[in-house]
Amino acid sequence: MWLENMLVCILSAYRMLRGLERTIVLAINYPPPDITRLNTLLDRVYEYVSGVKIGLPYVLRYGLKNLSNLINRYKDKYYFIADLKLADIADVMLPVVDELSETGFQGVVSHAFVGYKGALEPLSLRVKELGMDLFLQVSLPHEGAGEVIDKSYHLIKNVLNLTDASGLIVPASKGLIIREIRSSFGKRHVILASGILRMGAKPGEGICSGADAEVVGRAITLSTDLENATREIITSQRTYIESRKSECINTRVSL
Repeated sequence: MWLENMLVCILSAYRMLRGLERTIVLAINYPPPDITRLNTLLDRVYEYVSGVKIGLPYVLRYGLKNLSNLINRYKDKYYFIADLKLADIADVMLPVVDELSETGFQGVVSHAFVGYKGALEPLSLRVKELGMDLFLQVSLPHEGAGEVIDKSYHLIKNVLNLTDASGLIVPASKGLIIREIRSSFGKRHVILASGILRMGAKPGEGICSGADAEVVGRAITLSTDLENATREIITSQRTYIESRKSECINTRVSL
């Protein structure tokens, strides 16, 4: 059973976030949208969005029961990631992923900087047992990340090598890190590039550097025209990659 869950887990992340021609993962953090509007949004953007990354503020506001109902409705269309950015010892993190599994999430995000022994090692084992995927947060898009996290990248890279994680989350603005990870680990990880538009990165910037998809939140969720806002981001991804084809290591968006 453990092996079956592990195979389902690996196929799920790679199939849903890399294998389809949908290059946006929708970030849901702080309202809006409420649950009703989120249902409406998910009904409308399936053509372009492969996954939904739900953050801690949203989980706290609407609760796991409401989210379980939402996930159950859309689990065949979208890949759902619990973006709690876990950063603790195993005894704290393991019960959390048990609850998230019961809710229906397919993936969960943990910080990479917590290290392997006593943290990510047992966490990755439990996640696999539950048939889920582990995503590691490599860096963050805000300025302060350069004060500590990015200076420790050489140590974080060793953690990435040790940990059996299916995916990584890296700011799109930190293309050098994305490129370095691709050079070191090849296609081992699904890479999601975060911080598009609202945190300064341009659509297409992360994909060009080697990411599989880009995380977009408020540029879509705050829009009064959901479909058009999503289409505009896809168009911007294509334009960015087309203008830099010679330097992009990934041109996944259809041109």
